[in-house]
Amino acid sequence: NKLPNDYSFTEGYELLMREYNNFRSPPYKKPTTLQLGAIKQAHSVFQPRHIKSVSCTIASESHICELVEALQAAGGGSLDPITVYWTGQAYRVIDGHHRREAYLRYYRDKPTQIIPVHTFEGTPDEAIQKAIELNSKNHLPITKDERFDRAWLMVIMGIGSKSSVSKACKIGTSTFSAMRKTLEQYREKYPEDWQEVA
Repeated sequence: NKLPNDYSFTEGYELLMREYNNFRSPPYKKPTTLQLGAIKQAHSVFQPRHIKSVSCTIASESHICELVEALQAAGGGSLDPITVYWTGQAYRVIDGHHRREAYLRYYRDKPTQIIPVHTFEGTPDEAIQKAIELNSKNHLPITKDERFDRAWLMVIMGIGSKSSVSKACKIGTSTFSAMRKTLEQYREKYPEDWQEVA
């Protein structure tokens, strides 16, 4: 069985939609705190960074260590709120992956540890766009290549409008239009397997 980090964007998106289509009411109404163990991940859809690249791995590890040190220096406590999204089955991180990992390391065997959160409400597509917007602003921003890659995936999957994808991924609307045109060319040239080619 694949682990969550091993899913492709398409596989992760299908899993996200499956959870959303089998929607259960959230256990809390827009919570501002949650137990650490109740917060799950969905890296393939909500983490736009190339988490498997060497440079990203080194930068991520360094950032996590700094966050753990901050918790140690304060004798515990909490970091900035993690942004979560109720998928219909679980609260999943859309911004704050490094903070969640730092908490897991610091509070090791305490899944009931209460931590601060912001709760995002909207559709799965809106949550994906919000994840990109937030990750573009935080302390370990995504690169230009990562923003372009995520924009291309959103064009392929038909997620969002020209303006919303351009805003979330910080690309020009002309770039978005060029991506759509390229996708149309792929569909015309490879009608049977355009998704694999793209």
